[in-house]
Amino acid sequence: MLLTNLAPKDFINKSLMAFRRKELLRFVQNDIERVRLTYATTEVVLYNMAKDKPKPSWKIRYPIEAEADQNEVRSLMFRLEDLKALGIIDPGPERDSVAKTLTTPKLKITLHTAAGDQSVRLYQPDPQSGEAIAETTADGPLYRINPILIRDLTKELFTLQDKRLLGLDYTDIAILSVKTREHQYVLINQTGEWLLEDQPTEKISQEAADLFVSRVANLPAEERVMKQSAPLAPYGLLAPAAEFVATGKDGQTTGKLTLGNKAGNLLYATGQRLQGVFQVRPDLLTQIPSRAELLAKSQGAPETGH
Repeated sequence: MLLTNLAPKDFINKSLMAFRRKELLRFVQNDIERVRLTYATTEVVLYNMAKDKPKPSWKIRYPIEAEADQNEVRSLMFRLEDLKALGIIDPGPERDSVAKTLTTPKLKITLHTAAGDQSVRLYQPDPQSGEAIAETTADGPLYRINPILIRDLTKELFTLQDKRLLGLDYTDIAILSVKTREHQYVLINQTGEWLLEDQPTEKISQEAADLFVSRVANLPAEERVMKQSAPLAPYGLLAPAAEFVATGKDGQTTGKLTLGNKAGNLLYATGQRLQGVFQVRPDLLTQIPSRAELLAKSQGAPETGH
């Protein structure tokens, strides 16, 4: 004997729902060649530059060519895996009625693979009701989904971009010029070992230099203040608190990071990778070793090249 508070019809429908496919997109991240996110007024296209490798590596190809924030894109892909139906509206009068309320989708997602394309459109016909609908084909079922997913999948271009401002990866840096109000020196990476340009025979702490250079290279923008170039004086960026200029191992690629005035708990900053004025965490300002500290930390400890 089966005990349930549901009416027989509701019980049957609920049981059928349990056996139906609820994932709206089925994919393996490594198999995806590109992802197209189409919003009401803009579009973002991401390419997987490491197809068939164990871990995808994403790059933005439209509306600009730019490095992608790998963590943000991976988070987006996990959200797409979570895109599941809470309810299914099969073709028939109810589907026809709901379809009439669907106009412009909030978001269309298209996944391109060698095996073919998959796409899903997400609608929120009445934001007040909180109901959200997904559509995978023009004549197939409609799906009720969690409206929070629309918010989670709606990504600004800035959010998906690599926000490390310097513009050069740590492993690609051959020369780093450091200029603050207290310190000025140039670090050179020679065959895997850091040296001071004007004291090349003096040993410096490789661990301290490695840590410092990686901090400069990996400092991300937290907030965007201005999208375009703006007068820099109000942000303290014409007479900066610190400025870092990097040259790549190819001798041509350059990177730049400038830190200005403090505003609340953040600093104003500009960088080579992103156009505009941003805010960053201020920790780096207190983590810049002086020339003397780099030399002192190497005393009494055996050094190994990196």
